[in-house]
Amino acid sequence: MIDTANYRRYFADYFWKDSATVSRAGDGYDDIGALAYENKIVYENVPCHLAIQSANALTATDTPRALTAATELVLCLSPAYDIIAGDTVTVTTHTGQRYELFAADGFKYGTHQEVRLTKEGDADAVSL
Repeated sequence: MIDTANYRRYFADYFWKDSATVSRAGDGYDDIGALAYENKIVYENVPCHLAIQSANALTATDTPRALTAATELVLCLSPAYDIIAGDTVTVTTHTGQRYELFAADGFKYGTHQEVRLTKEGDADAVSL
């Protein structure tokens, strides 16, 4: 049997240099008593590693010159965390880049888990 604890320590010490904050929509009430679905922080400063899965894919819309960009990334982190589809994950890389992404369900291994993340938005700098 493989001792996965040693590998988890290795990942944490040498590979997971980025940090993530995970937020999840929760039902609560606003100041007038109405039901409000606001994001609540579930995990903060989680050691992780963010990697690109696929390069930006540009998609044309019905409006001329309007393009959207979609980027798929993978987040590697400890299997101790439960990431579920729809979570908002804010990752700050060890180089200072900051990304706000949307998560799919995590896939857990004995040593780590991988979570596919998506970033979508307007391709403002692209013109035809």
